[in-house]
Amino acid sequence: MGIRFLVAVILILVSFSSAFANSMQLRDDQIATINSVSAYLKSFGTMQGHFVQVAPNGGQSEGEFWIRRPGFMRFEYAAPEKLLIIADGLWVGVIDQKIKQTADRYPLSETPLSFILSDDPDIMKKTDVVDFFYEPGNLMISMADKTSEAKGVLTMVFGGDDLQLKSWTITDPQGRQTTIHITNLEVNKHVPGDKFALHRY
Repeated sequence: MGIRFLVAVILILVSFSSAFANSMQLRDDQIATINSVSAYLKSFGTMQGHFVQVAPNGGQSEGEFWIRRPGFMRFEYAAPEKLLIIADGLWVGVIDQKIKQTADRYPLSETPLSFILSDDPDIMKKTDVVDFFYEPGNLMISMADKTSEAKGVLTMVFGGDDLQLKSWTITDPQGRQTTIHITNLEVNKHVPGDKFALHRY
């Protein structure tokens, strides 16, 4: 996949419209399930692992990622992309290492990733749930930011008997979806602060 298209996929994060469906009416058992997911998300301050990104055109890329809440993230894309994405708590920086070593910066608060990186990822408190599906071993929750500051719809998928985070998808107003599948997930493992040193770029 071409690097220009890959960067365009990332920039979808900061160019959403807020024209999405209203929040759905949830039953008590659904709310209880969502609250248990929020408790799971709050149980770890860091996560890291391998990711595979699927772009709207079906193109795939992969690499390693590190997250430290609140607000810090690093995605290192493997060759041939050589793309680096860093969030430093305030900004998301996109660095195309094939072309330059300086970052294009976008406000973290305006991306759906701000929820994943939040210090309090409480789904019921911070989002409007627009879709919900649950069966044993498979849970999907789609959500939009209550304040509309972060544009777009974020869908998180949890799988397995313990409903661990498996993927997230960001959907834009035209229905284009960018999905991150994660494997080899490790949580609450020390992540050095220099992983998120956006000021270097």
